[in-house]
Amino acid sequence: MVYRLPEPLPWDALAAPLAAAEDALARLDQLLATSPIRHGWCTRTDFADGCASLALQGDLVLLEDLVLHDAGRDRHAPSQELTRAHAVLRTRRRIAAAEPGWAISPTGLAALSEDPDGTGDQDAVPVPATPPIDGADGEGDLADVDDAFSAALADIDALIARSRRLLADAGPVREKSPLVYDPAWGATDRLAAWRHAVADTRILPPVLAATIAYDAWADLEPLQHRAWLGSLLAADLLRARDKARHHLPVLASALRRVPRSYAGEWVTRFG
Repeated sequence: MVYRLPEPLPWDALAAPLAAAEDALARLDQLLATSPIRHGWCTRTDFADGCASLALQGDLVLLEDLVLHDAGRDRHAPSQELTRAHAVLRTRRRIAAAEPGWAISPTGLAALSEDPDGTGDQDAVPVPATPPIDGADGEGDLADVDDAFSAALADIDALIARSRRLLADAGPVREKSPLVYDPAWGATDRLAAWRHAVADTRILPPVLAATIAYDAWADLEPLQHRAWLGSLLAADLLRARDKARHHLPVLASALRRVPRSYAGEWVTRFG
């Protein structure tokens, strides 16, 4: 499976829109670099992009429902669409917290491919409770206090050792149900084709390279049920190319503005 670009590229049609997009993205990134509301802006756009990613697939997720679900304050049982939007949100946060270019690297792609829920290593390891200290009126024997404190420290040391073992050994890969995933999909070959297409964009302007990366992901469909990952990978490519050093671009929200009637025309999509 191969992704092919038009040859030659229609530079006459692409030059002006590309220049405008590059300039707008650079200005936004520079504004965010010194803005006191950068953290709040990024947080809000993370939620908006999660909803937009599902909207591109024809699913409606309300922003307030996603916010409440993320806070563990659901108003009702979460729907499948809401759960997927939350997976997009968590994956987006994971990519934004990593080094630029991590998501499009072999290591990042492997991690994101094996993590369908987008949880990554965000789940906190529970800390054992401190053993109660016995004693009348809160005044126990000092020896008992020392023993209890030593026991608590021993539990913490054991927890740290266990965490190190878990980090050193990721454990077995979860099996994917054949009822949900096609065993003959050929994800490895599709991912290789996508990475080859991205490698071919190294000499192209960053925005055009990100656009091609997204279009190739949509065309090749490397991972089943993960069409929404394409916009996040394209956004990380912009970070890796130093075009968005201070934020992770919200490409899904931008793609919602593209008229559906333009979806089949390559030049219009890329312009």
